[in-house]
Amino acid sequence: MTKLKWSVVTLWTVLRAGLAMVAATLSLDLSAADATDRLLTRVDAYRHDGRADIVISLTQGLRYVSHTLDASGNVLEVRLRAESAAGSGTEDGATTLRWAESSGPDRIPLELISANLNGTIPSVILRFAQPVDVREVTANPDDRTLTVSILRPKAVAAPTPAPSAQAVEPLPRAGIFVINLTSTSTETVIDPKQRTALTQGRHLYQVKSRTNEVLRFRQRLGFFPTAAAALAALEPLKRDYPDAWVSEITNVERDASVNAGPVLDLSAVMVRADVGQAVAPTDLNRLTELMEDAKSAATSGNLTRAATIYERVSAYAIAPMQQDARELLGVVREKAGQPAQAKAAYEAYLQAYPNGDGAERVRQRLTALVAPPIRVDARADHPLAEGSAAQWDVFGSFYQFYRYDQFQVNSEASQTTLSLLSTDLDVNGRRRSDALDLRMRLSGRYDYDFLDSADNQFRASMAYIDLATRDQVHSARVGRQTRTSGGALGRFDGLYYGYRTTQHSRVNVLAGTPVASTADSFSTDRVLYGMNVDIGPIAERWNFNVYGVNQTADSSVDRRAVGTELRYFNDGVSLFGLFDYDVYFSEPNIAYVIGSGNLSDETTVSVVADRRRSPLLSVSNALIGQTQTTLSEMRQMYSDAELKQLALDRSAISTSYTASLSQAISTRFRISGDLTSAELTSTPASGGVEAIPGSGPDWYYNLQLIGSDFWAVGDLAILGLRYTDTTTYQGIATSLNYRRRLFDQLDINPRLRVDRRSTDAGRTQWIYGPSVRVVWTGRRPWTIEAELAAELSNEKFLDTTDKTKLYYGYLGYRYDF
Repeated sequence: MTKLKWSVVTLWTVLRAGLAMVAATLSLDLSAADATDRLLTRVDAYRHDGRADIVISLTQGLRYVSHTLDASGNVLEVRLRAESAAGSGTEDGATTLRWAESSGPDRIPLELISANLNGTIPSVILRFAQPVDVREVTANPDDRTLTVSILRPKAVAAPTPAPSAQAVEPLPRAGIFVINLTSTSTETVIDPKQRTALTQGRHLYQVKSRTNEVLRFRQRLGFFPTAAAALAALEPLKRDYPDAWVSEITNVERDASVNAGPVLDLSAVMVRADVGQAVAPTDLNRLTELMEDAKSAATSGNLTRAATIYERVSAYAIAPMQQDARELLGVVREKAGQPAQAKAAYEAYLQAYPNGDGAERVRQRLTALVAPPIRVDARADHPLAEGSAAQWDVFGSFYQFYRYDQFQVNSEASQTTLSLLSTDLDVNGRRRSDALDLRMRLSGRYDYDFLDSADNQFRASMAYIDLATRDQVHSARVGRQTRTSGGALGRFDGLYYGYRTTQHSRVNVLAGTPVASTADSFSTDRVLYGMNVDIGPIAERWNFNVYGVNQTADSSVDRRAVGTELRYFNDGVSLFGLFDYDVYFSEPNIAYVIGSGNLSDETTVSVVADRRRSPLLSVSNALIGQTQTTLSEMRQMYSDAELKQLALDRSAISTSYTASLSQAISTRFRISGDLTSAELTSTPASGGVEAIPGSGPDWYYNLQLIGSDFWAVGDLAILGLRYTDTTTYQGIATSLNYRRRLFDQLDINPRLRVDRRSTDAGRTQWIYGPSVRVVWTGRRPWTIEAELAAELSNEKFLDTTDKTKLYYGYLGYRYDF
């Protein structure tokens, strides 16, 4: 334990010293105290087991409500609510962080993360550079983190190629499955006997398409509800049709095939591959214009806009524009310094168009892209392939933000309530050899308060060393870290070690000291240790974790719990459950279940049931409301049984249920809504602490209309409506939120919120909240961000009217290295 403590203290000291040197150059005084957090503090990404986990750290405890992935698969909105069951205690705010794809080896196609509490519904929006598959979204209000798990990034939609086919139509996002029996250059006359033998309740038809000036005719047998059903029907046909394959079509093609005659001309139907809707002939002119716009954008250096347009055009099954768009998409991604995305685009192109001059060009580009660079070893005369020797990869970011708040009541003089400069440093190091993977992370912040220097404060959020064997049999992390599973419900200083016992099981142990605040230094007043086992995947769908933990405070039991977690994911249906039981109190601590699924490609539903102690059960809760600061002092006055009862008295029970529905109403618009019921029990008077009344059931009704490509390609508009009916007030609020990227360098985000609240006592309040946020990325790796906002309140009660004005904003920059 002494060595562990030395390691943690050393890491923490190095991090603080690093920020101290930065602060010294800015004439800042390093002394400890309080700070005002930004809403969104940091984003971390971890890639493992074929998926990537994006962990977003917030400064407030928020709970998951629902999430929506737009039709393009590029924009994910996660809707949240306040940690308190009454919905209070969440300050309004907005923060944006731009993710640098080039930062480090664990790259994912994440571009921008925006957290917003100014609207009717608290939300976090993630914008990806390419479509993604979202596997799971969870929020941990106790640890103030939001985790988004995605599968490997989607390539541009591409079909399963036929061995004998020149090209195949792209898979649509929505549709029905068929078996492609043949693919020929001339029309095939279907023999009546063949039709009778094949159909048996199925529909046999022929389609015609022209790709890259090559005419193809395909016999298709349909229709099947799933790919598995089509594959099962394909098996007995392989003897007569060895080159047959399964593909997905749209409802438009299915309906048109019924009355199409001998041959269905796909070029006349013009099926959109991404949404399964017919494209009017007039759209051909628009697509031609888009191709010209993309070319101009690429020529002028606006590669992001060019890539966005090429992605749009490639979604249309109109040759040769689709083929050209797919190839050029890879080219601009490569020029933009996005090798992973360029590789995905090239591979998708070759899957769709395996032959021809274009395929040869793309194949050459792909070969050059994935070929390892050659470097010259100064100690030898022969070149060495990159990666043959262990090397350090260091990356991270440094950023500073100044925040200012000004408050005024009626005609009184305005007061400055916040004037703060935050300096953040996040350094990551990685060294990989043939046997080991070594990582280091130092991350922290120093806040300088211009109003009161006594409130200056240093915070260390991460400071650890991570070591793992390349085969992932052994892994260990020591230092300040965050865990949201295995019984470690938050941040702690210590050791986490895992050993893979079999292909489907892993044993983990942890030991350390819980960290209540990032401002806390290393302390052994509280000690946590435990063990957990990961089991899975089972049947490629189920994952489990069982754990047991013990936590002491002042050398006595503080928390002793066992629990289990389960995860399920299959064909768009996901389920996550957590049950934590404190054996010392003989009381359940957390019972949490969230499930979501796709009723169709356009409809998503989710449900959440959450019952937990608030705050989570521990004997330390007995200190709430007391003048004593340690349990040792409390034990001089109370017995262990009395301390347990005081802790139970201070731990209310929070219960909430949420049901949500998201429905695509067109290719550009989606509507979503959710209903939440929340309740918080009262706490009794005891130990000199007054009783606190409970609240609820409180009801929240939310409705949102989300539009993409609203006024321009790539923009996003959100109209929100919220009705609140609580035991203390009733309210209705509406909000407008618009995001658009200009000149490939500037993101602009104007917002407006209007809120009306009333109480049974006759108090009425109107709140108006305009704001605008801009993010400039014109000179990578530099990013500049600013926001100006106001909150204007007019409250009437009897014959009295109070007017308050709050003006706030921030300005800052970020440097990624």
